[in-house]
Amino acid sequence: MKNKVKTLVNFLLILILIGAGYSSQNNKISPHLYKFIKQRGENTKITAWIYFKDKGPDLDQKIEEAKKSFSSRTQQRRWRHRHIFPTADVFDVPVNENYVSRVKDHVSRIRHCSRWLNAVSVETKGASIAIIAGLPFVRKIEKVRSFVFRDPVDEREGPGIDSLGLAPAHVYDYGPSFGQVQQINVPTLHDKGYSGKGVLMCLLDGGFNNLTHESLISLNILDTWDFVNQDSNVSDQQGQMGNGDHGTNTLSVAAGFMPGKMVGPAFGADFILGKTENTEWNAIWKKMIGSPELNGRTAKEPILSAVL
Repeated sequence: MKNKVKTLVNFLLILILIGAGYSSQNNKISPHLYKFIKQRGENTKITAWIYFKDKGPDLDQKIEEAKKSFSSRTQQRRWRHRHIFPTADVFDVPVNENYVSRVKDHVSRIRHCSRWLNAVSVETKGASIAIIAGLPFVRKIEKVRSFVFRDPVDEREGPGIDSLGLAPAHVYDYGPSFGQVQQINVPTLHDKGYSGKGVLMCLLDGGFNNLTHESLISLNILDTWDFVNQDSNVSDQQGQMGNGDHGTNTLSVAAGFMPGKMVGPAFGADFILGKTENTEWNAIWKKMIGSPELNGRTAKEPILSAVL
């Protein structure tokens, strides 16, 4: 009888421990993700963020190693903005490779590692989430959120315009660009002497054409690279893929300087320009749209299958 009671007690203890384990894992899984798995099933594909508890052992040494990897420009910028704080900290230390390796055993793909979040974005199945949550170095797991962007409705009157419809006086004459920079209070900062001077900006976009334009000629462009065609010319070139002016547009909005017509917030900054967009598909699509017939169909009929 005593043996039966002892066996029953041991069995109950095992159940309690198992239940506690599942409870601990569920505490790591966000309610939104947990509900998603319950609704869609354990075989559903999930994109999730796996957050870690720490950066692993020897943190002080890792911070020093990260600090040594900084360029002189990075060190100067850190000192300028964080002179009362350490120039390197835990956020500069990469995600622990051992943690990533162990998570990798339970996912179909590691999408991205973030040292700032101390997390990895992964693709996996619902059934693997509970297993990952059981790893001792995992802090929490959240579903990667998605949303549909909608243009905000701006019901305000024109910013920075007085009762007579005139813009107030500032150091620079912004011309037609006044409305857009006034929305983020740029003229006030320019009046105080702030600009893009001392800041390095990297723009990754479509073609950067017409860089000799009066509003762009004064820009200090340190380097350029065309990632689409693998050369250093980021403007449109005949016979190459990826043509467009969106890079020029964003660059001019950011730092164009032509008083009376345009003054960008970050004029005076240093720039690195990267042509990263292959717009060739867009040209093909427009050509197909403009064609009177496509395989016996009119241009008004669906042509998506032909593109695919």
